[in-house]
Amino acid sequence: MKRCILVLSILLWTAIQGVAGQNSAWDVQIYRVKQGDELPQIIRKFRTCRAYLMALNPELKSTLAPDLSLIVPKASAMENSDEFSVDFVEHKVKRKETLFGIAQSYGLSLIDLQAYNPEVKTEGLNKGDRLKIYTACNVPSPEQVQLIRDELTNKMVSWHVVMAKETLWSLGHRYNMSIEELKELNPDLTQNLVVGQRIKVRGTALDSIAVGDPNFDYYAVQPKEGFFRLRQKFGLTKEEIVTLNPNAAEGLKLGMVLRLPKAVISYLESEHEALIDLRDFKTDSSAQKITLMLPLQLDGFIQDSLDLNQQYVQSNRLLRIALDFYTGVLMAQEYAEAYGLEVSLDVLDTQAKKSVVDSLLNVYDFSQSDMVIGPFLPANVIAVAEYLKRSDLPVVSPLSRPNGTVPDNLVQTIPDAVSMRRGLMDYIKNNKRDRKMLFVGDADAPGLAAMRGQWPKVKVLLPREQGYVDPDDILPQLSDSLENWVVLESRKPVIISNVIGVLNGMEYYQQKNEENDTIKKTYDVRLFTTAKNESFDFDDISNIHLSHLEFSYPSSSRPYSIGETLEPFVLTYLERFGTTPNKYATRGFDLTLDLIFRKASTTESLTQALVMPETTQYIENKFRYELGAQGGYENKAFYLLKYTQDMGIEELINSLGARN
Repeated sequence: MKRCILVLSILLWTAIQGVAGQNSAWDVQIYRVKQGDELPQIIRKFRTCRAYLMALNPELKSTLAPDLSLIVPKASAMENSDEFSVDFVEHKVKRKETLFGIAQSYGLSLIDLQAYNPEVKTEGLNKGDRLKIYTACNVPSPEQVQLIRDELTNKMVSWHVVMAKETLWSLGHRYNMSIEELKELNPDLTQNLVVGQRIKVRGTALDSIAVGDPNFDYYAVQPKEGFFRLRQKFGLTKEEIVTLNPNAAEGLKLGMVLRLPKAVISYLESEHEALIDLRDFKTDSSAQKITLMLPLQLDGFIQDSLDLNQQYVQSNRLLRIALDFYTGVLMAQEYAEAYGLEVSLDVLDTQAKKSVVDSLLNVYDFSQSDMVIGPFLPANVIAVAEYLKRSDLPVVSPLSRPNGTVPDNLVQTIPDAVSMRRGLMDYIKNNKRDRKMLFVGDADAPGLAAMRGQWPKVKVLLPREQGYVDPDDILPQLSDSLENWVVLESRKPVIISNVIGVLNGMEYYQQKNEENDTIKKTYDVRLFTTAKNESFDFDDISNIHLSHLEFSYPSSSRPYSIGETLEPFVLTYLERFGTTPNKYATRGFDLTLDLIFRKASTTESLTQALVMPETTQYIENKFRYELGAQGGYENKAFYLLKYTQDMGIEELINSLGARN
């Protein structure tokens, strides 16, 4: 019901936000974010509000990472007290009131309310509850913000004069700063340093080391990388890494620049995916125009009939997807504007009908558009691309992948199934040593043909005529001394559910069959599929079972894992719309923001910025376009994912330690 009300309001939604500066003494300090810190905790710790923190720390819009320096109020002596002060009032919850509505009525954010009332997040909101409302949310003016930041920056940084052979990476290593931190202090900084150039740095420099040594190169620590992961990747022990990088003795941090032997880095260059941030390549800040062609089906809404409209949305899955996607596009537009990029949107309702699409092509003027996103349906997006191919206007297919030959201006954003299947098969090939392979599933499954092409003698187990797999069929095929890698391929939910259940019960079935034996056999089983279709989302399939089997598969997107720190985008979306973004909203955000940044990286057409060797990555999606074999452009970036034993999802790491 909440999402129904949300998506209806989106059609009329306009974001208006005003912040008034206050004239007061700004008594501030620097706080260094610790591992596990979350925004509500920081708000409560320093008795402040989200608007204050965002004003003084614009970097919070993109990250809240450990070791990030934040400007915060000086800690209150009351920070550990439950007593009320003049800065708070008490609000008694009335019937039908929501957290979002209460926050709005006091000019606060949802996060502010949750910060001072943490019990609400776990226990929910009930009539009669008493909430603590912070009333001293004073936000400094832009002029005051500039003064505060300048004063603190001068205290925190020093100057470094560039010497011969020094690079941005060598400076990052010497001062224990990430490349992003260096660029944050020096907005005009480029990769090409000049001898004598003065650069702002922070911290104490390492003792002088030889720069330009051809036997060494630099590497930036990636998310969730520790010494164990680096040993897998480079074959170097913690002691060897610390010897080369004394700052690492205190622990690794995201973006830390490490000095490593060039041989181990070069060995992985062909395996490791190069990620870039397109914000560093902005060359054109001129206004952009995006034409959205979405199946909003507005003709089905009835004026002044909320109940009927809710029923209409609830019963129309394509409409719900379109509205969710649209919210993500709106958020991308807002984020782009925060980076100085003005983006206008024209939204055309295709009504999911080819005839309507044809009519729109005849009446709408595309001459001022920089790109067209949509339509959703394959036939419709092909029709639009065909119509606009003479003007070389890129037409982006956001959620579907048309087959066969396509127009040269069509941008396919969904990776092709063959490439994703090959990626998983390559992973298995590189890591299958000392494992026993087994295929279970449909006789006509594409994955079976791929496996037989790779391993002609692979054991194949097909379902019985009755449409199921019996434990007695699987047990003889498993090894009790090797890890068993089972590839499951089927479009039938019953078979998938059956096989997953049987694999999880292997120990039970074996004990049942050998209850008179004195030695019990155990089986280590890991499950794969080269094509995770909708059948794997069948209600009878337990995520607990998938986690137990470390289920691994290729995917065009990477969903959030349980317990992961929420991205600022997710928190902002939650505050704006009262719910967390689903995969379609996140897709709309990731895809649109990437296209906006690509267009801003060139003074030419967007198509000039599509093909590049590096990959861009956002909340759940990543992009690396190549010219398509059958026309247009194809996204070749995808994830190989694995369910972890703790119910999380992580990217696969191959036997060399490289992320696939």
